[in-house]
Amino acid sequence: MCDVNLALALYHLSILKKIWLQANNTFTNRQQQGESVEFELYKATFDILGLSQSQAHQLQFQYAHDYDSFIDAIVTIAQPSSEKIALLKHVTCQMPCPDSYQEKIAAVQNMPNVLTEDDLKCWRDNGYVIVKNAVSVEGCAKARNAILDYLEIELADPKTWYKVNQEKMSRSMVHLVQHKALEDNRNSMRIHKAFSQLWQSERLIVSTDRCGFNPPETAQSSFQGPDLHWDLDFSKQLKFGTQGILYLSDTEEKQGATTVVPGFHTKLESWLATAPWDPCIPNTEYLHQLGSKAIAANAGDMVIWHQFLPHGGSVNKANAPRIVQYINMNPFPEV
Repeated sequence: MCDVNLALALYHLSILKKIWLQANNTFTNRQQQGESVEFELYKATFDILGLSQSQAHQLQFQYAHDYDSFIDAIVTIAQPSSEKIALLKHVTCQMPCPDSYQEKIAAVQNMPNVLTEDDLKCWRDNGYVIVKNAVSVEGCAKARNAILDYLEIELADPKTWYKVNQEKMSRSMVHLVQHKALEDNRNSMRIHKAFSQLWQSERLIVSTDRCGFNPPETAQSSFQGPDLHWDLDFSKQLKFGTQGILYLSDTEEKQGATTVVPGFHTKLESWLATAPWDPCIPNTEYLHQLGSKAIAANAGDMVIWHQFLPHGGSVNKANAPRIVQYINMNPFPEV
């Protein structure tokens, strides 16, 4: 049963009504009524509330016939705090910025830089950076245990690594989103500071996303991908963006480590002019030939990359699973 007060607070938010109306128009085969919501604003709305994009999409169409049920489902699943609702009102309705967020921004501004000059040079030259000790050892352990509990896996028993309920995981993507340990990592001040250096702004919204579990490949269980690809809409003008992954366990290069093509962020736009194939259907063999690199890092380290880089997981040829959490940050959307 949902919190009535939270439901009332969300019910009258125009952004949620607009998002729901888009699904309702599709559901009822009606022409578009009202303004369409740009993707950046759509994503920011659900990131703030605490729903992943896949969850938001599912709820939007599952309850396209009933706005009350749509709101109730958001509250039941995400249980957004009053502070999050206040921040959403600030972002979408020009209401005052909540004190809690202003205090966080001030704290990030007063922190020493997390990324060194060498880190920033690596970012400029290669399009990625490793944020050392992005979260604590304890934070890693709690998030790692949350994922293992959710998947009903015993790390000491390899047989359990391959008997996961497929409703809880697709490919290497784990559909765990709402958990305090994951939320604590998303709110890491070191992560916020690192992103603020790359975006040159502290006014950022942290993503609400899933996790990853990639066990060693066997004859019976092969790597399901995704291999090198882009998460870009090539039908729109390309612009700067980031993506990130937090390692929750020590990860060697051969342990399914995140793989990128360093430096391609400076070449993508010119390459697209003469691309020999559709970038929406990547030729992974070709991309690897450009000089792909698997990025090893320790538990608690985070890899952030420029979204122009081809990126993906890789075959785990080690003896232990790769366990990760996906985290990104973006500036406030234009409203």
